[in-house]
Amino acid sequence: MIYPYKYFNHKIQKFHIILSYFFDKLFELDLAVYDQDLLLEVEMIEIISSSKVRLENPLKEIVTLYHAISDEEKNLVKKSFEDNNKIEELCKGEGQPKKYFELPEGIRESIEKFWKSLWEGFSSKEGLNQHLKVLCGEVLEHFHEFKKQPNQKTRVCPFCGINGLKPSDDIYRNAYDHYLPKSLYPFTSVNFENLVPICHECNSDEKKAIDTLFKDGTRRDVLYPYDSTIDPDKLSVTIKRNEAYNVTNNSTLMKKKFKYQYDILIDGKSDKRINTWDEIFRVKEKYQRYLADFETEWFEQLKSDFKESIQDGITFLRFKTKTLTKVRLEMLVSEKGIIKNAYYQYLFEM
Repeated sequence: MIYPYKYFNHKIQKFHIILSYFFDKLFELDLAVYDQDLLLEVEMIEIISSSKVRLENPLKEIVTLYHAISDEEKNLVKKSFEDNNKIEELCKGEGQPKKYFELPEGIRESIEKFWKSLWEGFSSKEGLNQHLKVLCGEVLEHFHEFKKQPNQKTRVCPFCGINGLKPSDDIYRNAYDHYLPKSLYPFTSVNFENLVPICHECNSDEKKAIDTLFKDGTRRDVLYPYDSTIDPDKLSVTIKRNEAYNVTNNSTLMKKKFKYQYDILIDGKSDKRINTWDEIFRVKEKYQRYLADFETEWFEQLKSDFKESIQDGITFLRFKTKTLTKVRLEMLVSEKGIIKNAYYQYLFEM
């Protein structure tokens, strides 16, 4: 990703917190029968009891099934809940994430059905429990406040740098991606440490339900979207040509017959996390497709700007420095700025 999001505390996370309270009590008390006074915080009782189909009945079933499984299986469920919600640690390769198929058979289906359905109801205005709305707010409200956070870079999608994100106070919002897919990993579907705004192309066309943490059964390194140590100034996206450039023929520049590739580095070095990013979102492939569409426009714009600079008496070195500084600054705030920046760098360094 081209920059990290800045995580902030919002009341919407309260839903995950109160569900965590329920599961902590479930593990601690191991009741044979559901008891709301023992398993729920006071402020949650009315919310749960007013939503029998989506919340109360599934929780009652989980209590009964949990009590019936073996101690070893109970420990597995407890450990899975704890580890799966350590999102940042899992992205760093720490901990042992568990998928639905790894849960005990006696309780797996009920847990899967419950946690998968939570987001659909919670993220929809029509399906949102009104008591829950008062306590936690809505996802659209979270999106608006998320966008307005100081130093929050949210003009373009950080997972591609190609498409813009909706402005704050829009009547609509961007989709939220479950970074660890909710279809694979239990207990994380309403944890906002696992939820990130994302453009439609990245969410629906690329990532979908791709397993972030594993590829073909092998654990892989992955960037965590809220990792404050990620420095966008250390990210470089450059074009590397795989054949000689014909200076007498502009058509060989970036057209389909011209062979080139993108190199993406952090602090001048390759990084396995970047490889994972590219595998999931196919950024290098998309950068090539978009450059093919916009190259003529950008090339003509550069020529026009250069002609104006000559008329204004600006030296070539000054023009180059000014232009590259400008496109570098646009990289994080303008749609396709990351591609344009790499393209202009390539042109000036040929």
